[in-house]
Amino acid sequence: MEQGQFARKVGANVQDGILSLSVCCLRAEGLRRVLTDEIEQHKESGSYTDTAAFAEHLTAAIREVRATEVSRMWTLLCVFYAALYVVIEGWHELALQDTVVNRLLNSPHVQTLKDFRNAILHPNLFGERRVMTLFGSPPSLHGWTIELTDAFLAYFRAWGASDESRLASWDTTAGA
Repeated sequence: MEQGQFARKVGANVQDGILSLSVCCLRAEGLRRVLTDEIEQHKESGSYTDTAAFAEHLTAAIREVRATEVSRMWTLLCVFYAALYVVIEGWHELALQDTVVNRLLNSPHVQTLKDFRNAILHPNLFGERRVMTLFGSPPSLHGWTIELTDAFLAYFRAWGASDESRLASWDTTAGA
């Protein structure tokens, strides 16, 4: 794999790259948690119990340019998937190794997320094939994203716990 922009910025200091990538993973995890809360509230309300009803309500929200329960869930899902792909991309660029993560990354879902991320974070026509692909994606996609996020978190937590001095020079108040 050709070295990407992130790997070039990291250079020889892979530890800084791993730290930066762990922050990207925290962003994805934060989005996932908010999305999970939205989904749980959605289930409790009993509304939009099937995909067709969900799609109908999303279409109405888009047509009316109105933030609704359904459009919020869709937005969170889109941004969570995009944020997760950023972690995948950085993982590949740094050539990191973990048995569980690498097994999960050996999936066609990786390309789906890449295409999807590029489609939603750049100007495209709404009906863009790469966005609409998500509607037809197998149910296994979302379960896979959850499993992959958990595997990334386990890797980064183990990495951070192995040498806490790595974070000693990283000051979150420096920009304040």
